[in-house]
Parts: sequence; C-alpha cells; structure tokens
Amino acid sequence: MIRNILVGYGGSRGAQVALSQAIQIAQASGGRIRLALVEDVADSAAEVGLVAERSLEQTVLAAAEERSEVEPDSLGPSPALEDAALRCQAEGVACSLTRSYGDVAQRLLSLSRLADLVVVGRRGEGSRYRRSVLGRNARRLAAGAIAPTLFADRDYLPIRSATAYYEPRPTGGRALLRTAEICSLLNVGLNVVCVGFGNVDAATALAEARQALRAYHLDGELITGGGAGAEALQNAALLWGDPLLAVPAPAPRALFPDYSVLRAAMATPNTNVLLVP
Repeated sequence: MIRNILVGYGGSRGAQVALSQAIQIAQASGGRIRLALVEDVADSAAEVGLVAERSLEQTVLAAAEERSEVEPDSLGPSPALEDAALRCQAEGVACSLTRSYGDVAQRLLSLSRLADLVVVGRRGEGSRYRRSVLGRNARRLAAGAIAPTLFADRDYLPIRSATAYYEPRPTGGRALLRTAEICSLLNVGLNVVCVGFGNVDAATALAEARQALRAYHLDGELITGGGAGAEALQNAALLWGDPLLAVPAPAPRALFPDYSVLRAAMATPNTNVLLVP
C-alpha cells in the first residue's frame, strides 16, 4: 500500500504540480504526505542577508555534512511549506513538514528510504530548463532512485489511465505491479507494452504480465512491442496517450543518459513518469 508519500517541495510551479499529483494518490490510498523543503546553504544564507556571517554558514555546512540536515524546528516555518500544508488540510490529506539545508537530491534520496512513493517536478524554473527533459536534481534522483519516484509534468495531469513498460526481470515486475496498485487505487485503466529481455521473448513477457495482473481486475490492453525498448515505449505512448508512463529503473543501474527507455519516457510530452527501482 502507498501510505507514505514524500514530496520534494519548494513552492515553484513544478513543485505545486507535484503536490497535486501526490494529493490525488494520497486521497485514494488514505496515505500521508511528507513535504520536504531542502534549501541550498549559500542560497538560503543570501536570502536572509547572512552571506557575510561566516560563523552561521560554517555551522550550517558542518551540520549538513554530519547529519545531512539542520533540525527542521531550528529553521523556523517556511511560508511555502505552510501554504502547502493548508492545501493538504483543505483536501483532507494528512501531512508533515521537513525543512533542511544541504544537497537537494542527496537529502531527498535519504528521506526516500522511508517512503512508498516520491513525487517531484521534472524540471526547475527558468530558461535553461526549457530544452531539458529533467532538471539537475531530478536527473540525480532518477539515477539513484531508492523508492518508486513520480516525475510530474509541468502541467497538472490527473491520472485517468496509465501505460506500463514491462521487461521480464525483477525490476520490470516491480514496476508493473506498483503501477497496477496505483491504477487500482485510482480506479483507472492500465495498458501494458511487453518486450523481451535476456532469453525471454516478448510473447512470454506478455503472458507473464497478463497472469500477474489478473488479481487487479483492471481494464486495458496488453501488447508486445516491436523494435527496441525505447521505440516500443514511444509507439505505445502515441497509441494510448495515457498521462502516466511507468518504467523500470536501468539494469544494471546506470546514469540517466545510458538508459534509452527512461530517456524516451521523459521526452514524451504531456506525461507523468513513474520510475520504479
């Protein structure tokens, strides 16, 4: 069950969309949202005019190195987090708040060890992100994902159906079943594109996927993908146009640029991408 949802939140448009996606899932699962705001040390000090106060900056850096965070209570409330908490309250979703300094991606990866699902925006704000499929922190989260991670599109896209990419390997099975769980919670359809992997051909993969999904009673199609994995996923995305694409993490684990299936998913417009390690 999806009970603990971690949302990387900084108040940006992408973060607000990520929160909307998390709320949709939390309402269906009865889960709790943990809002995490991680601030860069130098940026945070500059915001309050304390760049020249080296003793404070050094204290924050030392704490970040030793514990990966400064205790949230010592930082005081954040208007962005408070607004997000009020939004969760209005939607009937329980939430908790975490505010810390440090490396954003590393801190979120650390917090994700206790999460059933992580939800973040795909890109940061600003012109330098317009042509990139992922922002810097999102790219690092994709490369080192510990928990299933949902990369939310720039615009809010309610999950009304999903496409899962199934490879017959352990991570592929986890991706398929986690997506089926989300679709079952939301009462939406699930389409699956199956490809071969290793010595297992696509037809066998399709039979495995159909058997695994019988317990979920989901509407949707299962097809075998022609061509390479990335091509199969792109063809399925065009065929079904679902607002959620689910893919397994690389095997073996590799940096984001080395995994064509994930790159193809992230490059698909108007979609949320679920990466399952």
